[in-house]
Amino acid sequence: MSTGWELAIDFGTSNTAAAARETDGTINAIALSHHSNLMPSAVFIQAPDEILVGQVALNQAATNPAAFLAAPKRSIPHGIVNINSYDVPVQQPVAAVLRSVLDRAVTAHRGQSPARVVLTHPEGWSPHEVQVLIAAATIAGVPADRVSTISEPRAAAAHYSRSEPLAVGEKIAVFDFGGGTLDIAVLQADSTGGFDVIAAGGDNQLGGKNLDAVLRHWVDAQLLDTDPDRREFLRRTAPMGTLRTLEDSIRHAKELLSEAAQATITVPGATTGDQLGLTLGRSEFDELITTQIDRSLALTRDTLTRAGITGPTDLRALFLTGGSSRIPLVHSRLQTLGPIATLDDPKTVVARGALTRAITAAAAPATSGVTARPARQAAPAHLAPPPETLNFRAKLGMATGKAAANVVNFADAKRRTTAIAAAAVAAAVVVGGVMLARSGSDGEASAAALPTTTTEAATPVQPVTGNAAVGTTAATLEAAYPAALSEGIKKPCTAAGFDTDGAYMQVCVIDTKSDLAKAIGVASVPAPPSFTATINHNSAASTLATWQKAQNANIPGQLTMSPDGTKGVFVLAPAGSTAATASFADIATGLNMSFTTMTGGDTDQAMTFYRESGLMP
Repeated sequence: MSTGWELAIDFGTSNTAAAARETDGTINAIALSHHSNLMPSAVFIQAPDEILVGQVALNQAATNPAAFLAAPKRSIPHGIVNINSYDVPVQQPVAAVLRSVLDRAVTAHRGQSPARVVLTHPEGWSPHEVQVLIAAATIAGVPADRVSTISEPRAAAAHYSRSEPLAVGEKIAVFDFGGGTLDIAVLQADSTGGFDVIAAGGDNQLGGKNLDAVLRHWVDAQLLDTDPDRREFLRRTAPMGTLRTLEDSIRHAKELLSEAAQATITVPGATTGDQLGLTLGRSEFDELITTQIDRSLALTRDTLTRAGITGPTDLRALFLTGGSSRIPLVHSRLQTLGPIATLDDPKTVVARGALTRAITAAAAPATSGVTARPARQAAPAHLAPPPETLNFRAKLGMATGKAAANVVNFADAKRRTTAIAAAAVAAAVVVGGVMLARSGSDGEASAAALPTTTTEAATPVQPVTGNAAVGTTAATLEAAYPAALSEGIKKPCTAAGFDTDGAYMQVCVIDTKSDLAKAIGVASVPAPPSFTATINHNSAASTLATWQKAQNANIPGQLTMSPDGTKGVFVLAPAGSTAATASFADIATGLNMSFTTMTGGDTDQAMTFYRESGLMP
């Protein structure tokens, strides 16, 4: 176990929460604003080198809506976001949010950096999506080998089990109803003190914002008869600030109705001080949101059925988390499915539970089997400050006690030069990968255009069927590495969680003293590159097939296949990016990897890495 304090960040769709495990073992939520433990996950990208986050981003949205991204988490599968006429690797806005949280947490700990940072993610995320999160943390100044990840339902279950220990084999369900998404998972307690997810489901388009939209329609309906001029103003000519004031009032009324019998929504008018109060009772509110809550009930019932839950007695508890889970109608509907369990603050349960799980995992031995929990290595007592070569800095003055980071700077990136194709390939091909924003010698970002033709003849790849996920322990995974690769990395590598099939993932850092580092030109850099790896035969086969389809469609990027067509490397360097992402898949071994070059768009360095490591011929 590490000797310093530890930080967990629950990067949410609408809001982000964080918690700290202090040196005495206590776990507490971190205040991310003057009045709340939550911070909006929104960003405002004035330029790739200047990103506003949180409430400041919300306040600036009205000045240039094209620069505003309300939910960066939704963009992670796309790889690139087109904002304010820039193509921006999604790692950068995510990193801005993480850095803001990190700065505030460090300030709360008198300038001491955390010994470890644990990041949470949805259970259904792919290895590439998890790697995007890890890469964003690296850009934010946290070395990749100091980062741990855990899925959100596992973290929530761990928090619950702190006060209610579970026997091996007992099952609980987690109903995570947040601002932007609904996630449901059924977990079973294992012999290590952790949990195995046996079924998961949800809806990425169902959350508290849907309920806000229902209430906004109700406001419009009330104004149609009583004040049509006000309704017309709000629908057609109201400035962004006025509309946000109305949205805030709707959200406040929704939250108040979880505790009170009625609430008032204040509706602004066209002139200063012109306000109209509309009172809404809880019974009417319940009627308005019934359709949305019934959707959540149906999804929950389906997930429980797939987990073999036939009745309420099969569950130890149905654990509710997320801000929207506080709604009384949610409780009354779900209690028919199992015994409801809630804790003090559902908005920070996942962040606090992530630290509980990290503690458990640190002591758990690595075992064989799909559901094994790998042993985690203790992190050094303190994180190193962000390397000088990282194109990232926060303009906050946290040491002077100012508010949390609201402006994050990256080195300058070029205006967009590729059109929709670059974003399309990120969504269809790499789905994230590692795009660490590193600078050249002049501190400016650069990216070279990549050829769109396949460099070697490729044999068509057909996906395999069945669950062929292996590599569920560090030893199994590392045994698949060629000797040159194994000798070229720092030992031990760091656990990075599990993919959707239960295959173990890890992050490995290149040893700058190795022959491999010399061969790829990173022997003298202060922050050596890293790669993420997992073994999953299904993923490898489908990934290669997707890459070939992308090449056939002339989407930018460089695909290099082995002569026998069983392995390949796809390299992508989007416009504005300062590094090329080189992803690898091998259907023979099932090995999947993502590696990032140290220089902008350097495809030669990417291919040198894979060839010198023994992965490619």
